[in-house]
Amino acid sequence: MSNLIVYNASAGSGKTYTLAVEFISLCLKEKNPHYFRHILAITFTNKAAHELKERIILFTQELGSGQASSSLIDQVKKKVKLDDSAIKNRSQRIHELMLFQYSDLHISTIDSFVLGILRSFSKELGLPFDFDVELDYDKVKDLLVSTLLDAIGKDSFLTEQLVTWSTQNLDEDKTWNPKQQMKNALELLSKEESIPYRRKLVNLTKIDLANKLEDLNSRRNEILSSISDIQSEVSALLRRTNLDLDDFNNKRGGFISFTYKDYNREKLPTDKHISTVSSRNLVSGDGRKAGKEHLAESIRDDLIHSIKRVRSLGEELQRLNLFHRNRMSLILALQMEILIDDLEKEEGMSILQDNNAKVSKLISNNPTPFIYERVGERFKHYLIDEFQDTSVLQWRNMLPLIENSLSVGKKNFLVGDAKQSIYRWRGGEVDQLMEIPRIPGSENNQRLKEFESSIQNNFRESISLKKNYRSARSIIEFNNQLFKFLSSDLSEKYKRCYTDVDQEVTKEEIGHVTMKLLPEKSKLEDTLDWMHSEIESCIEDGYSGEDICLLVRRNRDGRIIAKSLEEKGYKVSSPDALLLAGHADVYLLISLLSFLSGAENTKYILFAIHRLLEIADRDKELVHWYSIFQNQGSTVTISKLMIALEKKWDITSLMNKEPYGALISLIEILDLERNDAYIQELLNQATGFGTSRESTMIGFIAYWEDMKGKLSVKAGRDKDNIQVMTIHKSKGLQFPVVLMPIIDWNSMKKGKSKVWIESEEAPISIALINLNEDLRGTAYERHLLDEISKSKLDTLNLLYVAFTRAEDRMYIQVTDPKRPGIAKSLTEYIQKQGADGMVELGERVLNPRKPEENAQSSVIRTFEKSRKEDLLSVALSKEGRNRAKREFGKVVHSLIEKCMVQESISKELDKHLPSSIIAPEERQEAVMAVENAITLELSLGIDVNQYEIYHEIELLDPKGSTHRIDKLFLDRNSQRAKIIDYKTGEKSANDVKQIDRYKELLLDMEIFDVEAFLLYTGSSEVVKI
Repeated sequence: MSNLIVYNASAGSGKTYTLAVEFISLCLKEKNPHYFRHILAITFTNKAAHELKERIILFTQELGSGQASSSLIDQVKKKVKLDDSAIKNRSQRIHELMLFQYSDLHISTIDSFVLGILRSFSKELGLPFDFDVELDYDKVKDLLVSTLLDAIGKDSFLTEQLVTWSTQNLDEDKTWNPKQQMKNALELLSKEESIPYRRKLVNLTKIDLANKLEDLNSRRNEILSSISDIQSEVSALLRRTNLDLDDFNNKRGGFISFTYKDYNREKLPTDKHISTVSSRNLVSGDGRKAGKEHLAESIRDDLIHSIKRVRSLGEELQRLNLFHRNRMSLILALQMEILIDDLEKEEGMSILQDNNAKVSKLISNNPTPFIYERVGERFKHYLIDEFQDTSVLQWRNMLPLIENSLSVGKKNFLVGDAKQSIYRWRGGEVDQLMEIPRIPGSENNQRLKEFESSIQNNFRESISLKKNYRSARSIIEFNNQLFKFLSSDLSEKYKRCYTDVDQEVTKEEIGHVTMKLLPEKSKLEDTLDWMHSEIESCIEDGYSGEDICLLVRRNRDGRIIAKSLEEKGYKVSSPDALLLAGHADVYLLISLLSFLSGAENTKYILFAIHRLLEIADRDKELVHWYSIFQNQGSTVTISKLMIALEKKWDITSLMNKEPYGALISLIEILDLERNDAYIQELLNQATGFGTSRESTMIGFIAYWEDMKGKLSVKAGRDKDNIQVMTIHKSKGLQFPVVLMPIIDWNSMKKGKSKVWIESEEAPISIALINLNEDLRGTAYERHLLDEISKSKLDTLNLLYVAFTRAEDRMYIQVTDPKRPGIAKSLTEYIQKQGADGMVELGERVLNPRKPEENAQSSVIRTFEKSRKEDLLSVALSKEGRNRAKREFGKVVHSLIEKCMVQESISKELDKHLPSSIIAPEERQEAVMAVENAITLELSLGIDVNQYEIYHEIELLDPKGSTHRIDKLFLDRNSQRAKIIDYKTGEKSANDVKQIDRYKELLLDMEIFDVEAFLLYTGSSEVVKI
């Protein structure tokens, strides 16, 4: 039987619908209406998790109220084998419980799930129980670099290596400053693929690595010296023979260049060069005129011998340089594990990039059941969405769960589409989806082989979702034909990703597609008039601004488009394009703040001068004011310029203000538009900045420098707002109209630029090498070919994602960049398929949607309101009141675990209020309950030094059910224990039964002497059992 179901879900094929149906069907098969608590669905974004939750709740509501579509009912009936009445009754009850126990509907991102595991193991990881997750790796890099630089002069190994590295960079005319190089190295070392090699390098001692680097460097110097000696010998030979470099074939640019080139940087002599020396005329036209053929011929054998020696030495030098270029990364990798461990403990945080690796390490060091039971949930089914973007560690961390589920005959689901794999640069590994049921890397890993065997036994074949419910006919037919053509350029391995590219049409609308060829090497700016015209035509045909999306590959292109649209009077909404740094007046304000802070930033001063003159329409004076700046400095220049522009400039008053106050004053002085959305957002940032750190101009400018690539205007949803976004941000979205003003791409630049290699035959057994043409002809060429192959797939997938966002209309422009790549392939397709440089399918028609549909009052948003009403009715019911009591008890129990000093209760309660349904007015009651619990426990006089103490520990009974003890004290020296169970409600006979059950379970563990206490926080009573 196939219990592992894999769906290949092409764009628009109803993936979320399918997942929701499978989830609901698993629930309906069981008589227990709470069964949904045993299903875990993993997605990759909060938005996707929210959408799936809402779809599940909506479908259970429709099924339970008899309002479901016939197609939904038919699909459910095929899977659950129940009649209509049973489906309706069970769905109704499940729906009520899902609303009532919304937090038990386990649909979350993979990062959230991993974080839950880490929080359960914070003690073992040496992290505080309330550790923070650091999402900003730029901040982490800065902290790590500061730590490393502080170690110079203290750590002899690091000091010596950095001095050597800096000196060599100076010799090679590179930067001596290691700071940016360190940041670049740390960025790569943070990636998942680097983590196992980081750990292996830790096993090397500093002396071992230093010796290997020294041996490598010594051999490089020997080779360079030998090449220099050969070059000197040949130069001396030429002088003796009365020959000049220009006497030879192709003069200094020909084969004779081997006598002076720096082969540490330049290309080696080619086969053509050697062939010229061996068999062709050696001299140039000038040499022949000078009668030097016989002189050159007399030294031919010496030249052949010398050029071959240089090439042989140069080839060895290039091999060594592969390992030498990334020596900084090896130095840092050796220390990174220790540095990150120390940083996390000092800062009380866990770095997001390392979380999957931490879980992987826990799995390798502990029995799997122990780990996942410790998380506190016992899931029976797993659904993983966007599987093509799952990283290697993420998949391997999930495998024990899935294997355990499959072993007891439970169904599991993987959903993905290899054609939409566009996050390889973030760790996504499409090969895992392509090769199911095989697990890549299992060849040398016995544990993975066991998992692989389980998957093979439970997998039959992948199911392709062939129907497209998103796009009109012409768009689907266009994509079917185009991507068959483009995918033929992929490697044989990755052509398989597009074998299921053909989709079936489901919509009646014809739609419209045009793909137009622009003149060669056109620029984005050349397309803006066309873009405005197409947008206006769409609006005339009944589309609103929010129906239209402009897709770009690069953020900077989005900014150009957004600015152009705003200048034409259009409203724009964009997660990428509306950066504050791209707004001239914001940049002027920042430039003047930088000046007022005392910083001498020439870039900012020059911009301020230019912008101030531009606003005053006095651009012609630019050279004059630049000259004043060069001769008299920034303070004099800005003061004189402000006087010339008749601005009330009081530099002393401005310098004494905080950032927000200074900005307000500058806006008034310069008569800028304060209500401008960009300036408003800058003011918001200045306000927020002042509440969280020292509010100085220097501090704010430092904050700006860190954040300027991220700060943007938060444009809300409005039916008139045209959407502008990158293709990556558009994934999972759809729009009635999509425009791509220009496609001029070559290939993806976000692929891998370096690769780790491990070889005992290499100069360094573990090394990082650059993926470039230097690998041709080496033992590592296969890594380069593999990266080229994957990069082609990345680029084609990005195009596929872009071309499958449109519902009704799609307008594309392509320019031939005169180099190989996707734009070149599209050019060839247009020339082959189109007439007059254009491919066109379908026809323009008025917007087929009704006005009320254009308003996009989505089912989900409408359902949000009804769900809140349902929640209210549930909350007022008896069951709702009981639920509220349980929630109150949970909060109190959690606070008791975290607070054994009364001063920390309020602080911890603040953390719980946002995520709990405990009412703010119950706050004092909760504080009193915790205070009573602490007082009652202290009255027992338990010597905590005598015991190992466990909070909220779970015990398994023989049937597999879990029993959670509030607090367990295990004697360090004997088989004795004490149990404390906190009760926030009234006394009940079940309380004693519960304690007796705990004692029985401990007895099974050979803990014979158990004292138990019930602490009633409401009545301040202790009951010894």
